[in-house]
Amino acid sequence: MAIQTTTPTDGDDIYLIAENQVAGGSFDGKLGNDTLQLTGNTSSGTALSFDFTSATLLSGFETIRGSTSTDYITLSSSQLASISTYDSGGDGYIDFLQIRGTTIDLRDKAIIGPIQISPVTSSATVTVNSKALAEKIYGRHAPGMHLILEGVTLTAAERQTLHNKGIDNITDASGVTSTDTAPQLSGIGGDITTIQAGQTYHVDIGQNAVITEDHTLSSMNIELDNFFDANAMLDIDTAGNVDLVPTNFNEKVFVNSIEIGTVTRITWASEFRFSFNASATPALVQELIRAVTFKYNGSAMPFGSNEVSVEVIDSGNRSAKSKFTLAYQNNAPTDLTLSQATVAENTRSGTQMGKITASDPNEGDRMNFSLLDDAGGRFSLGWDGTLFVKDAGKLDYEQAHSHTIRVKATDRGGLTIEKSFVITLTDVAEDGTSGPDQPIADRMTIRGSAKKDILKGTVADEIIFGGLSNDTLTGGLGRDIFVFDSKPGTAATDRKVNFDKITDFNVNDDSIWLDNKYFTKLGKGTLAQPGKLTAKFFSVGDHSKNKSNYLIYNKKTGVLSYDADGSGSKLAVEIAILKKGLSLTSQHFFVI
Repeated sequence: MAIQTTTPTDGDDIYLIAENQVAGGSFDGKLGNDTLQLTGNTSSGTALSFDFTSATLLSGFETIRGSTSTDYITLSSSQLASISTYDSGGDGYIDFLQIRGTTIDLRDKAIIGPIQISPVTSSATVTVNSKALAEKIYGRHAPGMHLILEGVTLTAAERQTLHNKGIDNITDASGVTSTDTAPQLSGIGGDITTIQAGQTYHVDIGQNAVITEDHTLSSMNIELDNFFDANAMLDIDTAGNVDLVPTNFNEKVFVNSIEIGTVTRITWASEFRFSFNASATPALVQELIRAVTFKYNGSAMPFGSNEVSVEVIDSGNRSAKSKFTLAYQNNAPTDLTLSQATVAENTRSGTQMGKITASDPNEGDRMNFSLLDDAGGRFSLGWDGTLFVKDAGKLDYEQAHSHTIRVKATDRGGLTIEKSFVITLTDVAEDGTSGPDQPIADRMTIRGSAKKDILKGTVADEIIFGGLSNDTLTGGLGRDIFVFDSKPGTAATDRKVNFDKITDFNVNDDSIWLDNKYFTKLGKGTLAQPGKLTAKFFSVGDHSKNKSNYLIYNKKTGVLSYDADGSGSKLAVEIAILKKGLSLTSQHFFVI
């Protein structure tokens, strides 16, 4: 009588082993008729794993009996040789026996209970002498496997049943060898379809996809490789041979009025999963492939390409894969813009003065910029479109008020656009420094530089141009004019870019002039003939009260702001700060 033990003896033993004891363990049943009893989680139905190929020794056991759960057992073909019986344990759960090795001998092995036997080595040869045992073998994890049945002759139907379990090669006692190969796909790989937005295309542009399969197909998956773009969509053309009939969970598929299975659409992944019945011949399934369409719904095409993967799977889980390529139409860039086209004379070499950007129909396309004309060596351009001063000595307002550059942009597809830009120079007076200016009496013009300036007037009447950057402006006595003729920043950058402080604005004597080149909503005027600001364009408070309030003075903070769309959604840009509580009106402002 066998004795249950955890220490094998020379008698008949039932040796208990848990799954966590297998790796690195040594198991010797010694003499006697011994059983290796698998144990583990007492919760019935919890799957357990016993990989004896990770043990250092497994010898002397004639029987392996499964646990009360589903077991996954892995043996080498040499370990299997001494085992005569595998018993699933009588618990009703199916066990899975995986066998490693190129030569597997299952002759005269007793397999008791619900068990699936799966060789897991490619091109393994498995020998049996029982039809019942052969029916427990699955070859889906061993491509090229050869099953040899000694003393057993199969009918054609029995042979096909075994092939449908993934067994590629079968030889029975008649000496006849049959082979079931994977399906073949042709007419797909290498197809490239050029896509334009808004149009529908058959992914099989040549309508020549062909499937070759020696027996039956079980399923097919068609999916868009890059499904993260919601505008890229696969569909099925039902205007021809294919028809789809919705059900509660999927759609029935008909080709040439023959029902061949169902399809499940996975919309978020732009994927179709087909499941076929016995009527799904290769000829009908290939018609289904030819009916698959693609459409890009976005207004702007991405750059590059996408791929549609097709996988057909036969009843033995053998598969073939191929891909269609969808090349998005590359369009040339349509325009170039320069963020800043004004620079002060003598600006230091290497100074970044603006950036060129390109408009391109292909969303996400990357540009490479180059200078075709650098205005006689005055400017340089980075590959990303950043424009720099190259030679400060050549930027002389007295010699030329502007210079022209020509830029070329090339997209990743090699298409180009060229455009010329006029770079305007601003005059920098000799007294325009970062220290105080002390001009003589009478009306004087005081000009700042591109740096942060401290500009001071005298007892006379002055016209003060702060220029670029954040300046501190003091008029002193007299009737002074403060001119804003440089591009302000944005709502996000205003105080960092061009935000001046007027220290002593006098509402009885002083005025502010605004250049309509940058303050475009304020009306007309010139430096020679300034125009009065329209009353409705000005308001006092912390925001625009209506769509016509473009200039706002905040009495509580002293901030003067320009709002290009009045009470619209765009934020105002702060351009200057004055004293708090001034009694400003529209009459203090003029447009040039």
